[in-house]
Amino acid sequence: MRRLLMSYCFPVLTLILMTGESFADLELGLPFGDHMVLQHDQPLKIWGWAEAA
Repeated sequence: MRRLLMSYCFPVLTLILMTGESFADLELGLPFGDHMVLQHDQPLKIWGWAEAA
């Protein structure tokens, strides 16, 4: 029973708890929007605003 808990339940519970912190209400700057095209393998600076957690 302990082996089942450590090998299955603990990792699943950890992932569930970690995903709750990964969502943010991010607001990007004006040049960035839906359906924009970016160059592959080129450096890009992106900025925006979000509230601190």
